[in-house]
Amino acid sequence: MKKLLLVLLLLCLCSCQKEEIAKENYYYQTILDKDDNMVLLLNTTVHLTTVSSLKKEKMIEASEILLEKYHQLVDSNNYYKDEDGKIINNLAIINDSYGSNEEIEVSPLLIEALKESINLSNLTQGYFNPTIGALSDLWSPLFSSLPIENSDPSQENIDKALACTISYQEIEDYLIIDEENNTVLFKKKGDCEAKVVIDLGAFSKGYITDKLYEELASFDSSFLFDAGSSSIITKAVEKEDIHWNIGVRSPIDSSTLYAFSCDNCAISTSADDQKYFLLKQDDGSYIIRHHILNPFTGYPENNYRGITLVASSNAGALDALSTALYNVKDETLQEEIIKNINEYYNINIQKALLSQNGEETKLEIDQELNDSILENYQINVTEIEVIK
Repeated sequence: MKKLLLVLLLLCLCSCQKEEIAKENYYYQTILDKDDNMVLLLNTTVHLTTVSSLKKEKMIEASEILLEKYHQLVDSNNYYKDEDGKIINNLAIINDSYGSNEEIEVSPLLIEALKESINLSNLTQGYFNPTIGALSDLWSPLFSSLPIENSDPSQENIDKALACTISYQEIEDYLIIDEENNTVLFKKKGDCEAKVVIDLGAFSKGYITDKLYEELASFDSSFLFDAGSSSIITKAVEKEDIHWNIGVRSPIDSSTLYAFSCDNCAISTSADDQKYFLLKQDDGSYIIRHHILNPFTGYPENNYRGITLVASSNAGALDALSTALYNVKDETLQEEIIKNINEYYNINIQKALLSQNGEETKLEIDQELNDSILENYQINVTEIEVIK
């Protein structure tokens, strides 16, 4: 008998359809910064679902160690101490060193993450950009998880933040990485009045999820790791007869938009209703200002309401790509960027793009992903376009 598990993306819900499955949903605790303040691990709700009662404790222990280590390194907002009480040179420290001409010695793990983010910025032609921190800091205080009304930042401030965003072609001219000595030198950008800020938030959850998969796969047991219900990776071991089904929540009405089977895969999903505000137009209507910012214009785009990407691996690449695709409407450019990532990582990305025009909703979905949709979940949109 096949056992089915359903996870609902962007809703933090995991339910088991067969009670006999020996499963455990483990929710990770907060970690402490250098001043003993509590910080959410990966800045979100994170949980691991295991199905082996014999291996779950060891899997949890191994994952806790790895997640805390990587979180401390890629955090751009908080500072942490190591076991000896010394401050860890993390991304926040690198940002603090901006323009100082100081070489910061960091962990090779952080070097690897920075290089991967720069590589993905190139592959996405700059539509994912890790130096967008000044722009994010400008918009972030305006957003909410509730439907509040707000106003855009001034164009002057947006232009200043854009001047502190480095083009993808020039990132390596300002962020000098020495892999031999494990140092980073963050040079000053002349036309930036404030400072350039590196922010890996649009990539790090998926990237760390990949690292966790490498660690947990050695236990030869099925699991699902969920980072904020937007980055998910699954493993299904044949002998355990486990099958993972993933439900995608609609950002329009919070219903289950569709559900698909995904036994050994990486998933990234983004929607415009998690961090956002409503901007009133001259005609009295409202548009959504969400947290995914275009690094070229400085504004959110309203091309899509939700994007889901699925591949056999590389959740970090999918995270960066979902951010990039939010800002790209041109189909030719979309396909070029997806092709770049497919070829570089040797994967086959399947996408589902949800858009809305007034009361009309459209789901553009790739054939392979459409074929994996469960029959008992009806897609609640007015138009479906299956891309072959």
